[in-house]
Amino acid sequence: MSTPAKFNDLAKSANDLLNKDFAVGFLIADLKHKYNAPDSVAIQTIGLAVTSTVSTNGALSEQVEFNNALFSGLKFDLFGSFLQNGKHALRTGVEYKQDYVTTTASADILKGPTISADIVVGSDGVYAGSEVGYDVQSGTLTKYNAATAYNGSNYTVSLHALNSFKTFTASYFHRVNSTVEAGGKATWNYKSDKESDITVEVASKYTLDKDSYMKTKLDSVGKLGLSYTQNLRRGVKITLAGLFDTYRLQENAHKIGLNLVFEA
Repeated sequence: MSTPAKFNDLAKSANDLLNKDFAVGFLIADLKHKYNAPDSVAIQTIGLAVTSTVSTNGALSEQVEFNNALFSGLKFDLFGSFLQNGKHALRTGVEYKQDYVTTTASADILKGPTISADIVVGSDGVYAGSEVGYDVQSGTLTKYNAATAYNGSNYTVSLHALNSFKTFTASYFHRVNSTVEAGGKATWNYKSDKESDITVEVASKYTLDKDSYMKTKLDSVGKLGLSYTQNLRRGVKITLAGLFDTYRLQENAHKIGLNLVFEA
């Protein structure tokens, strides 16, 4: 028996390989603090966790999670973010996991409000799921998506129909050995009968030792990404990343970034 991943996590391994550790900007620093309430503080039937994140880009976020021991697999969370530009977010959600099924529902209180719900079913590495969004104020569907995935012993394959069936993706992730990971994603954006575009991305990760690794990625429009991550000490990580336009090497079209993460 197995519990499926959430809908948004069906291609998590490939997405993390392609997107994480490539943040660019002069200096980005994130401070994350997670608090797990001990039994002497929390109500016995509720597991409480609070995660705070502060970033130099002016973002402050708070996430509160409750794991209800009375109903196995049930979790509630509340998330809020505050930006200097005045764009704020406040979301509440519920998640329920059991053998063969995972379902979530969330409400974006400040936007719409909108409600999203998804479900994933399956076992033995084969999963299928769907997701819908609903705008309460306008009374319309904001999205309807579907996905299927297969998880092998050291690889995952997933197919997604997103953006209300206007964007289709195929993702692949392979853990080659203990030090090498590889993956890729192909995306087809359907705009009209006469217009559409396809992009392809590939990426790899090489673990140098227990405290450092390197990543590379390249897409079909010539964008090359390179990154190096080093754990300086427990809870302190630094990443140097660069994004380069290989079609415009002589132009000022490249970006680099330094990211510091402090976790406690």
